[in-house]
Amino acid sequence: MILTCKQLVRAVTDAREKRLSALDRFGYQAHLLRCRHCRRYVAQMDAVVEALHGVLSFFFNLTVLALTVNMISNLL
Repeated sequence: MILTCKQLVRAVTDAREKRLSALDRFGYQAHLLRCRHCRRYVAQMDAVVEALHGVLSFFFNLTVLALTVNMISNLL
């Protein structure tokens, strides 16, 4: 069964995390083949997720650096 736009929007996270059943995955992919609006929506969601990963990685690395500097300064 091909998903509606509303169903697809609800399924985006499950699709990204590979938690859709085979039937739902088929309906998801079939819908994306014929709906440019949902393809654009999924692409935008992918971009947001990638941007958040980048921000989180940056702050994680910054925190590790600060902790390392603090540990070194405590040793001196």
